[in-house]
Amino acid sequence: LALSRLDDALLAVAFALVALRGPSPLGRVLRLAAPTVIALAAFAAFSFATTGMPFPVSGANKTSFALFPNLAVVARDLFPPLAGAWGLQDWITTAQRTILLVVPAALAVFLLTRRAASALPSRLRPFTPVLVYILLKSAFLLCSVRWTHQGYWYYALFIAFFNFLVVVAAYPLLAAAGRSARSAAILAWTLIYLFTSANALSRVASPNWWFDVWSRRESMRAGLLAVRPTAKLVEFYDGLFAYSLDLPTAAASGHVADREGRDAIRAGSFQELCVSRGYDVAVVVPEVASGVRDWAEKFDVVPLYEDAVTGVAFGGLVPRAK
Repeated sequence: LALSRLDDALLAVAFALVALRGPSPLGRVLRLAAPTVIALAAFAAFSFATTGMPFPVSGANKTSFALFPNLAVVARDLFPPLAGAWGLQDWITTAQRTILLVVPAALAVFLLTRRAASALPSRLRPFTPVLVYILLKSAFLLCSVRWTHQGYWYYALFIAFFNFLVVVAAYPLLAAAGRSARSAAILAWTLIYLFTSANALSRVASPNWWFDVWSRRESMRAGLLAVRPTAKLVEFYDGLFAYSLDLPTAAASGHVADREGRDAIRAGSFQELCVSRGYDVAVVVPEVASGVRDWAEKFDVVPLYEDAVTGVAFGGLVPRAK
């Protein structure tokens, strides 16, 4: 398995559960689970040796009992008038996540019910483990990861399988239709794809801020190193500058840390830990300036360098005298 996330190991669990119904279940389960168990054990050993924790701190920080808050968000997303009543303002963002998780999960429930009643079409029966996986991972995400912490890549197999089902459902209709109808359907699908692709591409064309940050990464890096050759960054943008500038970086949100960092987050001393380790240059982005203000209670930010095109600024963190 190529795991985009460790909880995608649930795919192996799903295959193992389905294997329990066949002949020689124990041997089949062991053969199915062994590769994943070995890979996860190796990863956990490496992670523990390097960070002091068996699994990523990012997951540890984001994981909590989130069932009731998530159910509230799902209810709001499915019934938008509730948004005003509950004062939730990020409907567009969370609604997309709800669609990507809830729709495939509901479809999986329906198809597994048909499978239990021996009414599932034969061409879909080999995909029973994938349906079980979708249910398992949906339950895990619903119960343990807050909606706003979930990335779209969490649902990669959900999306791929749902698209596959759409193709399977559409194929008989297209096969029975005339050539003109097939051509029209293919043309419509192509235009929809091109439209959505063009919409996505328009977001990475200048003057898009993200594109500008990436295209100016070398000049920003050079400008900063000219005034602070040993710069180690503290950023408030969840990894954007760590990847763009290729400099040692700590995430101020605490999502990139080790065991000591996790303990410092819980103790409310993560800022001091970052600076004590030499991460003393803050990346200041206008739209997330609130994150910098949280640090302003303990540190002064001394201007070092600012990129004129993107507005990204770098400032040295100086602890305030107590």
